[in-house]
Amino acid sequence: MGGIDHDMLARIMRAEDALARLDERIAACPFADGFRARQHFHEAAASLWLEGELVHEEELVLHDARMDIRPPSHELTRAHEVLRTRRRIASAPAGWAASREGVNHLARREEASGVTMEAATAISGQDALARELADMDALLERTEQVLQGEVPPGGRLRKSSPDPALHDPQWGEGERIARWLEVVEQAAHEAGALVLAAALVWDIWEVETPLQNQHWLGLQLAASYLRRANKARAHLPALALGLKTISRERRRSSDRDVRLSALIEGVELYAERGMKELQRLTLAHARIMRKLEGRRTSSSLPALVDLVMARPVVSAALIAGELKITQRAALNLVGELELREVTGRGRFRAWGVL
Repeated sequence: MGGIDHDMLARIMRAEDALARLDERIAACPFADGFRARQHFHEAAASLWLEGELVHEEELVLHDARMDIRPPSHELTRAHEVLRTRRRIASAPAGWAASREGVNHLARREEASGVTMEAATAISGQDALARELADMDALLERTEQVLQGEVPPGGRLRKSSPDPALHDPQWGEGERIARWLEVVEQAAHEAGALVLAAALVWDIWEVETPLQNQHWLGLQLAASYLRRANKARAHLPALALGLKTISRERRRSSDRDVRLSALIEGVELYAERGMKELQRLTLAHARIMRKLEGRRTSSSLPALVDLVMARPVVSAALIAGELKITQRAALNLVGELELREVTGRGRFRAWGVL
């Protein structure tokens, strides 16, 4: 990339300032955990939207809670993979996702040594948190296969061979990942503007296409780079939310400067949207908390408040399952908090905060 012109520099500065303000607000937010959890759902749906697929967030919430009202679609399953990946990245040490071990783990690849990356030993033995995350992922993966009938309960996890129709053996994922990692390290040392560096991290992933079936991972790794660089200490940015507002012509332009400019603008738009969402939720949270004044400490309402702040929508079944109460009691609690019904369906009702 050549020299940065004045317009690009101004856009970078606006994006970095907006992202820093949002991160500071999230760090001071009394329901920060809920806001971060909610952003994961928004980002997963937005990631699929960028690939031309529509996923309803209420269906994603229910699928995540294993309360689907219909068999999950392929698109919904992929959105859930984005959701789980973001949770892994956000829970791991800041520099993990953009490392060789992190990328290989997220891509579910194997190193040349033959050690399975889905197992805990594939991650540094010194990183207890990463080992714990890997154990959890392996358990979740095995549970998914049990539910899908791919392995009997108590049996061994099946290691299926890649489908040659879906996986090109000549693709060279290892070499492509290595080239991408070189760009990440170069950006870390040479790029003065962190948002520009994150844009480069994303763009080379778009161009290099290291993985055949997880193209969406590039944006999440760019977000993790901003976290690694301490530009987003309190959250994992949801870059797809901003990028989806940019025209496809700019996002997929043959001119790299145009593509980089698109993501940089997307960062600013995401941060502005995040601030508005945070302000809206702050007002809603304050209104709801006033309803808890004078309540007995054993009331289930505080737990419901935490739940609705962490989910874009909640259903009676979801509330009942999370709070260990009956669905009738769940409906009563919804009425006490005066939550807004957001689906308008007679067969399936769901609520969210105003």
